[in-house]
Amino acid sequence: MFNFVILFLGIFIGIIFFSFIRSWIVKHSLKILDKSIANCSVAKVYDKNGKEVFSWAKLKNGMFTLFSSVEWAKDISSIINIRKILIYLLIASSIFAFAWYQGRMGAPANIDLEGKEAYIRLNGDFLHITSDGQVLVEDKEGNVIKVISVKDIPELRKKLKPVGLILEPIGVLGYGISDRGKGAVEAGAGVSFFKFWKWRLDAFVTNYPAVYLGTSYKLDGIGLKNSRIGMGIGKGLRDWKLDQSETRAIVYFSVRF
Repeated sequence: MFNFVILFLGIFIGIIFFSFIRSWIVKHSLKILDKSIANCSVAKVYDKNGKEVFSWAKLKNGMFTLFSSVEWAKDISSIINIRKILIYLLIASSIFAFAWYQGRMGAPANIDLEGKEAYIRLNGDFLHITSDGQVLVEDKEGNVIKVISVKDIPELRKKLKPVGLILEPIGVLGYGISDRGKGAVEAGAGVSFFKFWKWRLDAFVTNYPAVYLGTSYKLDGIGLKNSRIGMGIGKGLRDWKLDQSETRAIVYFSVRF
């Protein structure tokens, strides 16, 4: 029970950590990639002190724009507490990830030998890989002592964990642009250090030179098994005084070595 609690808390904390870092990366990257973000305030009237005041035009707009998607969106957003929804989503994601992981751990291990069988001696017993891929521990008489499951194989257990720390070397190619308007094609290398399902957090250095923190998504769904596409935020290294160096954003394609 204690191990289950620790595992659930680890997944929950991991999801919060990933969500925060990913949101920070995307937010700051978009500020650089698009400095002309539209002002979302609609039909607001302010006095010279910056305070919102009564406006007949605004009242009319609010009463008679029944079919305005913008006004509907504003009203719905004022009713729904987004922060509470995010908390519920985080909890639900943690429960789902925990249940999925526990379910996979209990599944029998399967090794595909293309219809062949194999026996490996284990201190008087045998490890039997059947023709359909099952992995069994049997005694000399062929009696099954244990069916090997995923949780019995540390590498499989680690690989199937949906959230957690990893260390995967990557190569990166992308286009970076700074807050000073300097754009360039950049190539570099680094590591993926955290995973959340198909998402990754990456840290890498490019030839600009610049150092980046990025978030990327696996493209195995379209057949690119070891490839990802992502967005990152970082600092140029041409000026070694980081507080004075340019802030850069990059859209990149990465490949796991």
